[in-house]
Amino acid sequence: MKMVRRAAMVMLLSALALLGSPFTAKPAQLGQTEQAALVQLEKQAWEVAKQKDWQAYNRLLSQDFVWIDDGGVLLGREPFLKCIADLDLTDYAMEGAKVTLFSNNVAMLTYKVVSHGKFAGQTIPPTPFYVGSEYLRRAGRWVNVFTQMTTAKQ
Repeated sequence: MKMVRRAAMVMLLSALALLGSPFTAKPAQLGQTEQAALVQLEKQAWEVAKQKDWQAYNRLLSQDFVWIDDGGVLLGREPFLKCIADLDLTDYAMEGAKVTLFSNNVAMLTYKVVSHGKFAGQTIPPTPFYVGSEYLRRAGRWVNVFTQMTTAKQ
């Protein structure tokens, strides 16, 4: 219940940001270097997943992180980290990464990805996914607070 409430709050805040609140998207005020740093943080998550370095992955996530997968599974940080431990990622390819800035401390990274490997012993189909990851700058450091993956239509 607590996780559902948290997810509802994240979705509400995201909706408010998109519907004209003071957090309405503006032209990016982040420099190219900082935008590249956000993309690099996302790539770092994929790389540490390949290495199965779950402690490093844990450090990339906020305490209140929320994950929604393509099947509608909603997980908080700890259950997500337990779930992802079943991932045996061998390779991935990101394309079309775009950073949208909602305020100086709120950014969303969207991109398309194809991953290869196994999850829970089953081969991951080479189906592309669209990924949306929301980052908040907390104490001067960007952290991932929300990620959703959706199968891309062929």
